[in-house]
Amino acid sequence: MLRSVRVPAAFEPPFARAETFVEKLFSDLERSPEKGTIHVGGDRYVMVRAESLYLSWFDALSDSFGEEAAREFIYKRSGLRKKLIIFSGSDGVGSDLQ
Repeated sequence: MLRSVRVPAAFEPPFARAETFVEKLFSDLERSPEKGTIHVGGDRYVMVRAESLYLSWFDALSDSFGEEAAREFIYKRSGLRKKLIIFSGSDGVGSDLQ
């Protein structure tokens, strides 16, 4: 039985495998506050407060496309999102964003 999502029965097997993978990965969690590090599965992770991430993302979108477009992208999830993704990947424009 899936614990993280509800999906149609046909999609349960891949989601069950994903849950198992993520559970196993995050079972190897090492926190070292004295060093300021977090490692998951041997890889170093950075903890970022969600609000800070949101504000930076909104500011970047606003600077590039205007506040109205940023709100549309974040809140309404319209076709604008697809257009921005396509634009950012065309002509290498978004290659430094990865």
